[in-house]
Formats: sequence, C-alpha cells, structure tokens
Amino acid sequence: MAAESAWVLGMSPDAPQLFEELRFTWEYMAAAMTLLSAQTPAKRNVTRRCPCVIATFSLASLGYFPFRDLMAREGLPVPVYLAWYLGLTFAMTFSLLWCFKISLPDLLWTAATAYVAQHVVYVLIHESLALWLWPEIREHLLLYALLSAACCAIVCFLILRLFASSFCWTVGTILKDEPRSVLTSSLLLTMLFASTFGFQYLFQTEGNRATAVWMDLLVCGLLLGLQYTSNRAIVSARETKTAEQMLEDAAVHWELSHEIIGRLGAFAHDVWHVALGARVSKTPGIGQYLDRVEKELSVIRTTFSSESNALNSVLAPAKVLCSNRGIALECTVGHLDMGAIPITSLYALTNEMVRLSVAVAELQADPRRRAMELGIRVRSGVLLVSCDVACPAACDPWRDGEKLRSLRMLAEREAGALRAATEGETASLKVAIPIGK
Repeated sequence: MAAESAWVLGMSPDAPQLFEELRFTWEYMAAAMTLLSAQTPAKRNVTRRCPCVIATFSLASLGYFPFRDLMAREGLPVPVYLAWYLGLTFAMTFSLLWCFKISLPDLLWTAATAYVAQHVVYVLIHESLALWLWPEIREHLLLYALLSAACCAIVCFLILRLFASSFCWTVGTILKDEPRSVLTSSLLLTMLFASTFGFQYLFQTEGNRATAVWMDLLVCGLLLGLQYTSNRAIVSARETKTAEQMLEDAAVHWELSHEIIGRLGAFAHDVWHVALGARVSKTPGIGQYLDRVEKELSVIRTTFSSESNALNSVLAPAKVLCSNRGIALECTVGHLDMGAIPITSLYALTNEMVRLSVAVAELQADPRRRAMELGIRVRSGVLLVSCDVACPAACDPWRDGEKLRSLRMLAEREAGALRAATEGETASLKVAIPIGK
C-alpha cells in the first residue's frame, strides 16, 4: 500500500509508487496461491488461469491512483481508503475459485493467512525499511523489488511449513461449507484488515513508528496462532470421530467374523469325522472323493491359529487376504487372556496392520519373496501386535507417515503407541497397548 505522503494530487505516479501498488497484488496472490496449492487440488488449466488472474488484478490495482485522486478532491477521511484495498482483496480472493477446487469458507480462511504473509512482508520491507530505516532504497527500485520478493518467499515458506501438517490432516477441508462459516471467515478477514490498516495509519505519525510495527506484527502472529490452534482442534476432533467409527465398524465385522468362524470350525470338525468314518468303511470308489474333502478341510483348519474362536476370527481374515494375494503368512500367538484384551481394538488393529503390510509385500517383484510374520502376545501387562514384512532393498515404505495415520489413531485410542521401522529388507510395525489385569 502506498504511504499517505507518497501522493500529490494531480501528479502522475512515479516508478516506486507504481511498484508499491503492484507489490500488494503480487505478494498477496503469491501467498494465496502457494497456500492453496498445498491445501487443495487445482482446477484444469490452472497454469494458464493463474497468470490471467494476476495480470487482471495488476492492472486493476493501478486504479488506486484515480481513486485516491477522487477521494482527495472530495475531502473524505483517510479510513475511507480502506474500502479500496478491502474490495480489491476480496475480489482477488473470490477469483481464486476459478483456479482451485475449494469451498468458499476454506478459501476465505486461507485468504486470511495469505494476507498475514503479505502484510508481514509489507511491515518489514516497506514500512520498517523503505519508509523508516533506509528511505534511500526506494531510489534503487531493482534492489527494493528483489528484497521484497526474497522476503515474501521466506515468509511464505515459513507459514507453509507451519500449516503443512494441518493441510495434510484436513485433506483440504477445514470449515463446513455453510453460510455461517462464510460469514465468520469474512468477518475475520475484515477485522484483520481493519486493524492492520489502523496500525499503518499510526505508523505515519512521528514517534509511533516502532509501536505500530510491533503491534502490526503482533496482530499477524496472533492470527496465525489462532488459525493453527483452530486447525489442530479440528484435526483432533476428526481423528477422534474417525477412530470411533473405525472401532464401531470393527465391532460389527468382528461379530460377523466370530460367528462365521465358530460355525465353520464346528462344521469342519463334523465333516472331518464323517470323512474318517467313510474311509474306515472302505466304500468302493469313495477314496478320491475323500482325498479332495480332506485337502479342503486341511486348508480350512490351517486358517485357525489357536483354540480360541475369538482369536481365530481376528487372524482368519489376515490369512485369507494373504492367501489370495500369494503372500506367505506365518502367525505366532502367545498365551493370551482373551477376557483382558480389547478384542474389538485387536481386530481393528490387526486388519489395518495387515492391510498396510500386504501393500508393502506386493512391492516385491518376485512373488516367491513375498512373506509376512504376524505376532500377537502379551508381555508384562502389555499387548504387543507386530508384523514383519519383506520389502525391496533400499525401500522405506513408512516414509510417508500419512499411510500410518489410521493405525496410529487406533493405537492412541487405546492409550498405546505405534512403532514403524525399516531395517535392511524388512519393514516392521509394532503396536503396544496396556491391558487390564
């Protein structure tokens, strides 16, 4: 924004004044587009749309000079100039809907962050440096522009790093797409704009420059803190809801699995005895048929890893999945007190751990090297569920922490912890959950 003293009625703007108006548009759009590109998918032909938007508002921003001329002739108070920049900011913000797939509440919420980034650059470079500490820099326009661009890049990078995890956790959706959210975000951006504009006006008063600079930066810092804590609260609430839904789904699936495994086990046991009786009777021509029956029964019986139907219902889906994918699975089960174990959580944890491990095992180009080892045991009052899977050399399948998000949520839901590691050609997952005595 141009300083109050930088304009004389009836005179054409010089190069530094033109740069000041263009700088506001460029810095704001750069910050907004950087944040949005990290937060939400871009629309088709975004590489052509964004330059068109920037060029359009670069020309529109030069309308500040005739607007200021008009306001000066009419003798209107200085705060009326707020209407120009506020309108320009909202127009630039809404134009980004043409470039990115994002709801209006989230766009306005991100716009407030983008304005903070732009305003921090304005305070540090324009107010503190060009209008106070080193006024001569305005005579070196190229250096002035390079410093502004460098500062903008640094500030945007730092803010992006601050919100990167939140953008990842929220998957591009922060607020509900409803009128109340639009109104709240609009009021937040307007209040932020009004407060910073007031400090800019205070900066022009001799003796108050240091106070105005620090108060401006403080307001920007408070806004960033508010948005960061709000995003974390939203993420935490969504993770809690997701974990609860996963456990509810696991409870339903486990009940079905438990019932099916129980009936299948009883049926297989009865058929096994019938097959033994038929073989003893030496009925002519029945030998080959009994061989096929016993082979199928052997496959079914290998699905059961313990004498407990509850535990079998946990492990059976893992064995069936690995068998269908051509992955050798070995299950190791220690002595478990099924009454002390949160069986629904165990079922959900095992299924999620196997799903992740199967994806890693399938990275092996050679099907013969696809192997997993699943272990469930209790040690010192802690339930340990672990899975080791063979992975290609020099491959870290857990590098992307987002893949482990659901498993980590389930573990933390039960006051447990997740450990993911890769050593050589083995990737490991281990969940430890304290259990009641």
